[in-house]
Amino acid sequence: MIVTIFGATGGIGRLVVERALEQGHEVRAYVRNPGKVTINHERLTVIDGQLNDYPNVRKAIEGSQAVIDAIGVPVQRHYDSADALNGARAIILAMQETGVRRLVAWSTPTVRKPTDKRAFGLVAGRWVIRTFFKQTAAELHAIVDAIEKSGLDWTVVRFGPLGDSPDDRELRAGDGDGYSPEKVARSQIAGFMVRELSENRWVRQLPIVHNDN
Repeated sequence: MIVTIFGATGGIGRLVVERALEQGHEVRAYVRNPGKVTINHERLTVIDGQLNDYPNVRKAIEGSQAVIDAIGVPVQRHYDSADALNGARAIILAMQETGVRRLVAWSTPTVRKPTDKRAFGLVAGRWVIRTFFKQTAAELHAIVDAIEKSGLDWTVVRFGPLGDSPDDRELRAGDGDGYSPEKVARSQIAGFMVRELSENRWVRQLPIVHNDN
């Protein structure tokens, strides 16, 4: 499968690239700074481009079978840009125009769905983000709203705190039942996102992913 990955040098994105290559995919990594790409692989093509360069975004997507949007949203009280939202909108438009259907992206449980369980960790985490990081919360909601209205075959993987330490526990995905606020390894999230491209278990859904205790 040919997969175009945006945010490919971020904390999750670089691991998504690794997992996609490990699973045999041909990867197009769209990055603002190619010098940050440390992987050399025969199935990896690095594309130098900005998110506001729509013709280049479209060119990077055209001919792919799937797209992974791993662009990060700043967790700050205030920031000047909305790169993640603008990037998501450009990606969606390019996919619609080129006929690429499969999109996997990420968010957090800050974006609540009616079927979510009211686990303490979920409620507390949402309160913190919505109270102290209102701009972050608004951008996360706007991204998911754009994806849900896109008509694409999308999956938005929601998760809470992240860590870098390897974790061999199984991940649980669903409505937050038994949710654990413990950190989830970025490598696990990356693996989940890439597997979903082939498994298609969560098409047009927003699973909450956490450690299974």
